[in-house]
Amino acid sequence: ISRGICFALASFMGAFISAGKYLQHVHIASLKRRSMPGEDGEADNYVDGFKGLKVIGYNKYISFECGCQSEDRKAAVVNALNLIRKQWEEA
Repeated sequence: ISRGICFALASFMGAFISAGKYLQHVHIASLKRRSMPGEDGEADNYVDGFKGLKVIGYNKYISFECGCQSEDRKAAVVNALNLIRKQWEEA
């Protein structure tokens, strides 16, 4: 989820709904340090944004655009994917 959008608008949901059919891809990272999703703990809540993506029927890619704080990068990726899948279902 782009930090540029984050700072410009009050919510990820609103940003994605505003972009609507023009949204072609989404980058995701932790919300504090631009690390792997989940590495900033409770701050990394993407449910609001995922709700917006569902509202517009988004069916394209969501990709990582971030660093990784963990020494075990493989585990960090698995944990991030699990977090994203869980929060997508909650949205």
